[in-house]
Amino acid sequence: MAADLRDRIARHVESAYPEEACGALFGSRSGRARPIVTSALPLVNRAARRTEGFRVGPRELEELCRARQAAGESLLGFYHSHPDRRPEPSSADLESAVPGLWQVTVPVIGGRSGARRAWHAEEGAECPR
Repeated sequence: MAADLRDRIARHVESAYPEEACGALFGSRSGRARPIVTSALPLVNRAARRTEGFRVGPRELEELCRARQAAGESLLGFYHSHPDRRPEPSSADLESAVPGLWQVTVPVIGGRSGARRAWHAEEGAECPR
């Protein structure tokens, strides 16, 4: 992921602190083990308790996927923040992970973003239709 995208994500998660921020990662798989992320787009956190988790609106994601697919990009995964917590996936993160999509977790300690952690579940997911 390019430095400007990492910086954009850092600004987004810091601005949402102390709530969790979330966003979608788009780009190209190009037959590589690690995809090339070309877009990181903020999403509205629709969780009931935004300080304890995140939820992506299905319609918002569907519309975003359609627009990015028209631009030649695929949904690669999501990013979200962990306010005042380490970037390791929580049990809720593991349960809600979409197979085949990357997850990037960003710790935000006292309002400052830290080192991210990227991981993914098993292969096989696609953009919602």
